[in-house]
This record gives sequence, C-alpha cells and structure tokens, in this order.
Amino acid sequence: MSDRPQRLPRIAIVSASALSLAALAVPLWLDRGEPESPRIDSPISTHFEFAQPGTTRSWHAIEPLEEVEARNAFRLGLEMSEPLHLYIASFDLVRGHASMWPSSQLRSRVVELRDDRRRLRAGKHQLPGQDGGRELCWQTGESIGALDIFVIASRQPLEELEAFLSRCRQVGNRAFPQERILDLYAPDDGMSVNPTRARLGHELLQTVRDMQTTEHDGPIPPVPGHEGVFGTVLRLRTPLSEGTGNPLEELRGRLETLELTEPPSPPSGR
Repeated sequence: MSDRPQRLPRIAIVSASALSLAALAVPLWLDRGEPESPRIDSPISTHFEFAQPGTTRSWHAIEPLEEVEARNAFRLGLEMSEPLHLYIASFDLVRGHASMWPSSQLRSRVVELRDDRRRLRAGKHQLPGQDGGRELCWQTGESIGALDIFVIASRQPLEELEAFLSRCRQVGNRAFPQERILDLYAPDDGMSVNPTRARLGHELLQTVRDMQTTEHDGPIPPVPGHEGVFGTVLRLRTPLSEGTGNPLEELRGRLETLELTEPPSPPSGR
C-alpha cells in the first residue's frame, strides 16, 4: 500500500462544504427582489371608493390622476388605532375650498362617534357615514381639471386649520336630509368670509399637496415639520362636458351658475 497521502476524502469534504454554502446562498438570492417601500408608522389608514358614475353602487378603488365624472359619488374608509382629530377638505378652481369634515351642515351618525375632545374614536369607520338608515356619499361636484381631496389627522387639535375650514363652503345634508349625496352650503358666516378659489389658502394643505405620491390608500404618512400630524391627498381629473370645445368658456359658465345661499336654504347642487 502506498504511503502517499490520500487526498480524495479531503476533496470530497471541501466539495460538500461548498455545496452546503451554495445551498444556503440560493434561498437568499431567490428572496432578493425589488426593494420594499419603507414601512409607514401611522395610526390611520385610508381607502377611497368611487361609485359607478350616476349611481351610488358598484364601488371600486381609483388611481391617482384618474379621470372621474362630474358629481361622481365617493366615500372614504378609515382604520384608526387611536382617537384622532380629523380634517377632510377638497379644492378645485370652480368650487374653491370645501370643508367635508368637520362640517356644520353634516348630519351623520359618525359625528356622534367623536369623544369629548372632538376626536373620532379608534376603530373602522366609513365616511361620511349614515343618517336615518341611508348611506351618505360625497361627490366630485362640477369641477374642471384637477380636484384635490385632502385627509389630515392629528393627535392634537389643529385650531388654525379648523378655523380656516369653517370659513369655507360646507358639505352636508342639513337642508335635504333625505338625500344620500351631500352638497355644498355657504359658510355659516356667509360668503364674504369664504377664501379665494384662485389658490390653496392654507399652509398645511399646501404642504400635504407637496407630499403627493402615487399612493393615497393605506397608512397616511407624517407631515414634515408638524409633529403628530398625518396627511395625504388624492388628486383626480374631471373632464369637460361632452361637445365642449373651449374649456375657459365652460369654466366661466360653471362659475356663473355656482350660486350659494345661506343655510338653511337649499344648497346650490353644484
């Protein structure tokens, strides 16, 4: 028998070790994919739903910058892990600013779910809620072009923002409680206090709009520079009426017909 060292077993052992390492590496390599979006630590999540145009049924999700019909009904689902002050508003160049929540003209069971600090209680909610057994809906109105819908939540009351929203048009059903689709009312102090519709009139709304991403459903991100405040915006597009050739003429026409009266008179319907 030769005294020459036997190398085969050693080679086999090394090869087995290499195979073991390779086997461990394969799952790691296979698990690599697109980097995940950073997890948002937020106490509130949103889910917008829009109805089939002209109806209040066939609810579906919607994409940012998607085109929607005028007066298209929509609602908002919320999931909250703690009580929060909630502010929901819209802005477009026809109607200007509209306060959807809070609103002095809204009758809804969800309003009764606020605590003694006017915070909406933790849990799952669907806004604008129900009244008299009827499910209520917001609507896109008669806007042309961009329509922004803001959702802002805060652990502390935002008194300046709430005061601003009280001067905006109010969205509700107080004059027509039998209607499911909410409409516009003048501010409680009259249209003389209404902010301009030429531009966003509040710094926090502008900050949230600057944060706009392709995600509007899901956890609401924190607002930079505002501790304990979370905000998101859904931007949509509303088309011209069929057969309209001049958008400026249609915009002028819709502005001329946007006549609001003082509550509790009937709203404009626009």
